[in-house]
Amino acid sequence: MDLESYKLKQQNENNQQIAIDFDGVIHTNSKGYHDGTVYDPPFHGTEEALKQLSQKYKIVIFTCKVKPDRPLINGKSGKELIKEWLSKYNLLHYIHETCYIVSGGPSLKNYPPQYLKEKLKDKLVISVKQSFNILKEVVDFHVLNFTNFQPYDYRETDNIVVWEVFEQFHPEMILKNNLKCELMLPVVGNRESDIVKRIVTLGWDIGDISKFKGDKYEDVWQDHFYEDTPDKMAYAPTPMNFHEVNTVVNSTEYLNKWLLSKGVELNIISDRNPAHKSIPRIKL
Repeated sequence: MDLESYKLKQQNENNQQIAIDFDGVIHTNSKGYHDGTVYDPPFHGTEEALKQLSQKYKIVIFTCKVKPDRPLINGKSGKELIKEWLSKYNLLHYIHETCYIVSGGPSLKNYPPQYLKEKLKDKLVISVKQSFNILKEVVDFHVLNFTNFQPYDYRETDNIVVWEVFEQFHPEMILKNNLKCELMLPVVGNRESDIVKRIVTLGWDIGDISKFKGDKYEDVWQDHFYEDTPDKMAYAPTPMNFHEVNTVVNSTEYLNKWLLSKGVELNIISDRNPAHKSIPRIKL
């Protein structure tokens, strides 16, 4: 399906959500609660039903298995067990999951930290760099690199820490300094994923173009939600120049087209992000 056909499909179809119970509706559940695991295969016809419904609705799973007060089963939450099961039977890509990517731009100050944590507590949250400091209790993945680096305290959290490495010596720096790291991602290209159908960015402001006065390669320090003078950075305080900011801004039109071609919707929560107008702006 080309991009224009996909847009027309989205405009014409009902974009409402539909909630589907899990046990006894998708999951056969022949033994009831049993030992708390997800032990049975799906009902016959489940994949075809989800496929048909996903063409008209955003499907969400409605189940008490994901209640936060339920005990872990084999060290995993109910949500983790269900996602593994959906993936095993090739059903996960029919389920609507929204990913919130929280960055450190100044627009993040529009929301009190406690309000953000309340809104995001049951969501899939990817925190970028310093935004982790105000949201660590609800963050699933913390993504960082060595630009504008500050140390982080993970002692009371179980977040998955993902390092973006773009220099050959970065992995050695991470290991030698005993920095928490579950994944290292070299910056080499894009990878497709069926995990989410919608991405919402929060605090992603790219940069303030009005700060640049002439030379497109002049380095200018950009604002963040935190106290962010260069002397506050533990390693590699990194300004930006007009060419860099403008390149990112211009790329967002094509990023949005690419995501749409993969069936992923991109939304921005920001009162100042200069990204392309084709990307919808929403409120939290």
